[in-house]
Amino acid sequence: MVYTVQERVEMVTLYYENQKCARAAARIFNNNHPGRNVQHKYVLQLINKFVATGSVNNKKSNRAQIVNNEAVAVAVLGHVSLMENTQSLTKLSDASGVLRTSVFRILHRHKFHPYKIRLVHELYGDDFERRIEFCEILSERVSTNANLLYNICFRTNVHFI
Repeated sequence: MVYTVQERVEMVTLYYENQKCARAAARIFNNNHPGRNVQHKYVLQLINKFVATGSVNNKKSNRAQIVNNEAVAVAVLGHVSLMENTQSLTKLSDASGVLRTSVFRILHRHKFHPYKIRLVHELYGDDFERRIEFCEILSERVSTNANLLYNICFRTNVHFI
């Protein structure tokens, strides 16, 4: 939940008025503001921020807004084309000198999608016939025993070794 600066100042004031007790400060704040449920842990975090910075305001972000910078986007896309093998966002970020989250946004904006190559079992020529044979056998057994399918456990997670 996001609290206003005035509410945060009130929490700090209540903390010091109640002999530096975060639980009491949270309880009094919650009584004064029905519907706003502050936890004592948040009060302690707020006090730590206040002691360290002298302010209850949130820290200003020093991150450069480079997502909309086309020169940076071209540089990132150039690094993608130079890297023949698929690389992780972290490696691409290190190579281009751009934050990983910004690299992700740039790639997403230009219709690049992350994927992971998975090696799966090889299909052989007789696999199709074996599948058809299995379906025919199962259909025959279901026709003789209508409750057969209720006794089979189907799972979505399959692991091939």
